[in-house]
Amino acid sequence: MLTARQLKIIKLIMNNPGIHGKEISENLNVSSRTIRNEITFMNDVTNCILIRSSAKQGYMINDEHLDIIHNIVNQDNENVDLAVYRIYKIIGKILFFEDCSIYDLSEFLGLSDSVIRKEINKVIQFLLKNYNVELFKLKKDECVILLEESEIRELLFKVVKDMALENPDALMDILYMLLSDSWVMKYYKSTKEDVIKIMNGEQLYLSETDLSIFAACILVCRVRNLNGYNLEDNQISTPDDLYTRVITKLCMQSPYLEQADIAILYNLLHTFKMKSTDVVPEITDFTVLVFDEFCNEVFDKYSINLKESEALSNKMLLHIEFMNRRVIGGYELKNPIVDDVKTKFPFAFEISMMIVPILFKYKRVYVTEDEISYLTVYVAQFLENENVKLSNSKQFWP
Repeated sequence: MLTARQLKIIKLIMNNPGIHGKEISENLNVSSRTIRNEITFMNDVTNCILIRSSAKQGYMINDEHLDIIHNIVNQDNENVDLAVYRIYKIIGKILFFEDCSIYDLSEFLGLSDSVIRKEINKVIQFLLKNYNVELFKLKKDECVILLEESEIRELLFKVVKDMALENPDALMDILYMLLSDSWVMKYYKSTKEDVIKIMNGEQLYLSETDLSIFAACILVCRVRNLNGYNLEDNQISTPDDLYTRVITKLCMQSPYLEQADIAILYNLLHTFKMKSTDVVPEITDFTVLVFDEFCNEVFDKYSINLKESEALSNKMLLHIEFMNRRVIGGYELKNPIVDDVKTKFPFAFEISMMIVPILFKYKRVYVTEDEISYLTVYVAQFLENENVKLSNSKQFWP
């Protein structure tokens, strides 16, 4: 959602067409420069001129975008706070401008050098907290990139994925911020159409959300390549499967996609469930090993046989297959209601947590509680279907 101040600015202009910055600043008790910065920021992040300005006529709502203005004013609390966009804007500028300095960012965002330093620190903390990565560091007031190009793209893929799952309506705005280029607005739709066409030819289908994520990440590769940030062609091979076939065709047909993009796009697409009219998703021997060990430990500790229902067992096995792919590939799902799941299904969550040390033993990766919460739903369904009395299982609860 808009910040309270941004919303007040829009409402003041709507109710007082032609109002000048000085009047708005006096009304909100801030400087005229702050008002200019806020209006510039709102116009920028929405990629259109929502508010027009004139030295003589003051500020006015642009009639061409009244629908956007009304949507903003009437938006609910689930929409993204525009202040958060500043983090993505800074990331985009640092990634696409060589030797980007705090002075460049200061001029671009219309903020003082001291404020920019604070904003940069917010970006650093955001990336560490959410992705455990250090993208850049300040060296003599310049932002020096610390990651290789493949790591940069993987980071951008993760940010795009999280935003698409959290707030699909904000995906295009975030793409525009991260890629620092209006180019994305023009070619996102055609990129998505290319993906659909190729997948239809293979009789494959993705969910709408996964399709949006994949198209957006292809666009990340295209824009990075277009701007000269190419991957090293290290000849990483990918399995001869449906995923590779889809990506190879995309690379052959799409401008600004290179052979080196196949492997990194494969690692992402491989975490999505692709539906097919005649192909059953492959369950690897490793997933069978993990699932069998998980079921055995659950039975040994709780005398509960998770393989009692073949249908549900197969669904759980398929879920674990793609959970493994996500966790090993670094594309874990987040779950905004993870705490609710833990509260509602404490015993099922405790059982599900038993898979964590198993996967760590073999792959040295940790399964997050967010991922575990999705597995919990399957376990809870099993307990209900098999009529496992939770009242009799309370002795196992923490």
